[in-house]
Amino acid sequence: EDDLLRMYNRSYDVVECRDPAVREEHRVMARAFLDRFEGCMIEAIRNEIHTYPDSKKESYLKALESCPHRVEELYLDFLRCTNFSIKSSAERMINYFHFYDKLFGPSASDNLVGEFLPISQMTMGDRAIEDLELGFCRLVPNANDAHGRPIMFFDFSYLKEGSYTMMGALKSVFYVANVLAQDENTLKNGVVLIESHRNCEPQHYNFQLLKQAVSLLSYCLPIQIKVTHSLRPIDGMPEWQTHITKKLEYLAGRVSRFRVVPHCCTLEDFVNTAEDAYGISREILPKEIGGEATLDSWREWLAIRADLEDMGEVE
Repeated sequence: EDDLLRMYNRSYDVVECRDPAVREEHRVMARAFLDRFEGCMIEAIRNEIHTYPDSKKESYLKALESCPHRVEELYLDFLRCTNFSIKSSAERMINYFHFYDKLFGPSASDNLVGEFLPISQMTMGDRAIEDLELGFCRLVPNANDAHGRPIMFFDFSYLKEGSYTMMGALKSVFYVANVLAQDENTLKNGVVLIESHRNCEPQHYNFQLLKQAVSLLSYCLPIQIKVTHSLRPIDGMPEWQTHITKKLEYLAGRVSRFRVVPHCCTLEDFVNTAEDAYGISREILPKEIGGEATLDSWREWLAIRADLEDMGEVE
């Protein structure tokens, strides 16, 4: 199995390589291997999902009936993000369609057409767009770290009571992750998550919202969080905040817990550490934590992407 994965990754590199020294016949052979391997793995994940009882995959079955093209497009995404683990891919995909149905599908409270809606700003609804623009969950547009991984940013201080809706906040997480998952390199390399617990009070932590957001990121969406940089108060967290973060880390699972890097330091020290030790430059760090990427740049990017979605240029 490991040999097949190594051969797959090597074949992928050959196909994607722009080096003129790579002979065309080698590209053709590599492409043929990729097609065979991916076809076999897609058939394997279909068979694995078939073993689940219908009661556990109701939303998946609804999607398979109403928008089969959407389901077909996603098999390979889930396989790539789990390094072709059939069991993990199947489990994630079933969970994904459960949330997809709940947020954008026939089961969504604001879905007036009773069908699975495309994941776009147009189908999010006006209130959810406000939550998306709020910026508590966002990506840093057009920027990766030194390892080619995009940055996903959470700032809990934006979650002030009454400033957002539960449904809109979850749609925001789903939307941002869906955008990231459209890049093949992100599926392979994963995502860097940066979370800020600075300037937070108990009111900023809606545990039910955060519990579902953790479930989305850890067990549902076709992205893998490779490392979480947790920016905390300089003097450490008070007991109530430590309790909340420990519960969230537990919900994220054992692997994710070992990937959390806490930072209890000044913003300048954090920026220097991010640049020197983790390959995250000041330019792509959000301004709230000492970087240069502004909330306005996120909102400008959203406006441009909304136009591209309306024109069918992106999904």
